[in-house]
Order: sequence, then structure tokens, then C-alpha cells
Amino acid sequence: QGEAILVIKSDDPDACHARIVGTKAVIVAPPTDWTVPGPAPGQVIRLRTMSMFDPTGVYSEINQHLS
Repeated sequence: QGEAILVIKSDDPDACHARIVGTKAVIVAPPTDWTVPGPAPGQVIRLRTMSMFDPTGVYSEINQHLS
């Protein structure tokens, strides 16, 4: 807690995941679909996200907005 999180927008988190597997990065969660509340009542934002710690220990999320 209290550490920075690097958030990266991607068109293909699955391809990012494939490139990261086998490196010194530590994958926390593979690409997963989920939703978050949108700005308007009843609105949802659909995402595909993977998360990892890079080799220097920075926590990162790679997100794709789904339609």
C-alpha cells in the first residue's frame, strides 16, 4: 500500500501476457475480463486486465477497454 501503480492501456493484453511469461516479471493475474461502475448511474465499463510486478518490483496493470 502507498506504492505507485503503473496502468497501461493496450489493445491486446493476451499478447502482452504471452510476451511476459518466462521473463523475470511476476504475473499476479493473467488476462481476466471484469467490469467497474461507469460515471453514469447503471453504466458499466468492461475491461480485460492482467497484472504483474516488473523485474524492478513496480506493480503494473495492462488494461483493454472492451466494447
